[in-house]
Amino acid sequence: DALPIFLQQSRMLARRCVSDTPGGSTGDRVGRAIRLAFGRPPTLSEVDAGTRLVDRHGLAALARALLNSNEFLWLP
Repeated sequence: DALPIFLQQSRMLARRCVSDTPGGSTGDRVGRAIRLAFGRPPTLSEVDAGTRLVDRHGLAALARALLNSNEFLWLP
């Protein structure tokens, strides 16, 4: 795949969320993505906003947003 590594990783995270939630809803997949990226359960507002983003732009776009977020990038 000739995509930049960041886009490759976003697609891989999206595929993992689908495989981890067989038969799951978009909300289930959004929640799984947040748990994997942030290591914590998602809030209801995060699932709502994430579901709207996925409905418009796809799960890889959500994964890209999560991997680019301050919460993901910041190291304590």
